[in-house]
Amino acid sequence: RTEREQAALGYSERGAAIQAELLRHGASRVEFIEAVNGRALVRAQPERWAHRMHTDEVADLSHAEGAIGCFLSHYTAHRRAQSLRLQTYLVLEDDAVFRPHLGERFRQMLLQLPAHWDMLYLGYNTYFRPSHDCVRARKRSPCDAEANLRLLCRAKGGLIDAHAIIFHARAWRWLLPLLAKIEASSTPLMPYDLELRSFIERNGSTAAYAYAALPTPMIVQNKTLASDIYVDGMYAPDSLARGSRS
Repeated sequence: RTEREQAALGYSERGAAIQAELLRHGASRVEFIEAVNGRALVRAQPERWAHRMHTDEVADLSHAEGAIGCFLSHYTAHRRAQSLRLQTYLVLEDDAVFRPHLGERFRQMLLQLPAHWDMLYLGYNTYFRPSHDCVRARKRSPCDAEANLRLLCRAKGGLIDAHAIIFHARAWRWLLPLLAKIEASSTPLMPYDLELRSFIERNGSTAAYAYAALPTPMIVQNKTLASDIYVDGMYAPDSLARGSRS
């Protein structure tokens, strides 16, 4: 389906479509997490939630209410994965769109993952530039066919957006403490994807073994869907905070 055709579907229909797609690509189970309504939280408990969300780039975060809901929704998904003792799991936001002919590229990419990895970004923003944001790979001969088939790289920064990331349970050692600060009543927060990016850039690529799909994202965001996170339309939509399903 095109993005506009997908946007016309109800949440239950889109959920069924994404479930079928995931099972077709080998997922052993698919579970939907009810998203947190950040706007309702801020209105109900302004003393706890108002003015906590910021970024390292924009002083006035106009979409803070939605970003709080998004953060809590992802935190809920990770705690659920830990309770199920999953070794690997893919977290998708509800506006994720699979690019055509994904299957074979996905299987080949998984074969290139090293033994130790924490997260694999299947989708990300165009701010990520592999030539600048990837750890420099060992030089290979120009005749080496493997060099021309590199489908992922270890990232040292620049990754924005979190609509499609595969996690390994090893990531919990740093990921859950990083996200748990939202449980405090006054600790400042950045939006979820910026918290991940900041941790990688601040602590080095060996603290969090983050990888990104190459040469382009495998899963993109449906920009035709409405958004309560970026209400001014300046950014890519993300409907996690609308009380929809993620």
